[in-house]
Amino acid sequence: MTRKLRVAVVGLGVGKGHLESYAKIPDHFEVKAVCDLDAAKAKAVAEQFGIARHTTQLSELLASNELDIIDICTPPNTHRALIEQVLAAGLHVICEKPLVGSLTDADAIAAAQIAGTWDTLTNWNPTNDPTVKPMPTGSYNAELVTPLSPAMRKTLQNIETPKR
Repeated sequence: MTRKLRVAVVGLGVGKGHLESYAKIPDHFEVKAVCDLDAAKAKAVAEQFGIARHTTQLSELLASNELDIIDICTPPNTHRALIEQVLAAGLHVICEKPLVGSLTDADAIAAAQIAGTWDTLTNWNPTNDPTVKPMPTGSYNAELVTPLSPAMRKTLQNIETPKR
């Protein structure tokens, strides 16, 4: 990856955790905007994280030429429709788990992705999962404990600027 990817986070419940993660890897990402149906929450979170732009409308973000990725952190029943809108706008998607609730929805997202050259990445970070045990001190591979997982690093290296 040769440049920072420009991101907007949609849904500021779980999305606040994503913003905290982006703040830890500023060489890779620049958060340009946040979006939430609650205007007061969007404004407060934007101020908390030093983000200039906040909105309640996904359509405003999709019309912007300042973004590469939309990070969807809304309730799961909204994911398919939002992902399809983002892909149709020519942007990449990161989506909080679960991606969707059915194979039909997954197939629809796959078809939308194939129709363009955009990537869809489901976010799953097991660090707070009690079934995942930390590696003993001194026995880890530094590549595996950086803020970007190897799989995500590889995906992000292949992401290009959206072709609008």
